[in-house]
Amino acid sequence: ADGAPIVRLPDAVEANVFKVLEHLKNYSAQHQALTLDASGVREVDLVGAELLLRVINAFKRASHELLVLGADQLITPLRAAVEPGRRDQSDAGWMLLLEVFRLLLRQHDFEETGIQYCVTYEVSPPSWEPPPPSLKTRAATPADLPQEVEDGLQWRGTVRANGEPQFGR
Repeated sequence: ADGAPIVRLPDAVEANVFKVLEHLKNYSAQHQALTLDASGVREVDLVGAELLLRVINAFKRASHELLVLGADQLITPLRAAVEPGRRDQSDAGWMLLLEVFRLLLRQHDFEETGIQYCVTYEVSPPSWEPPPPSLKTRAATPADLPQEVEDGLQWRGTVRANGEPQFGR
């Protein structure tokens, strides 16, 4: 990624993504360009969406360049996190989904989702504007995506709770 530090998002973007995003913030103190790899994201909850949205908004205002690798991988889990007509306590999932469409220059999807947001929250949706030059995206290549392991183990994700029974097997 052109020498830019790469910070990978976990497969589940939730409250614990704060630690990963803190690494991104720390790297920004030393590097002008950074890469945020979203190619492995499979799930996003509203807290994780809020944290990720804050980071993207901060980079909009910063002089740093942020390349979001595999931003299109965020669409499916974000669509699963929001539901037209259901008002969640936070609209962060909707706002992040709109931001991803903006980053990907998918104006039609942005506007369609904006209408669903408008109906759900009974407020005007954000208007389309191109992303700032400091935010870029690149599609994930097969080398960036998780590979299937034929022999052995591939450790990926987060071990939650007591892993002993699973490790015993």
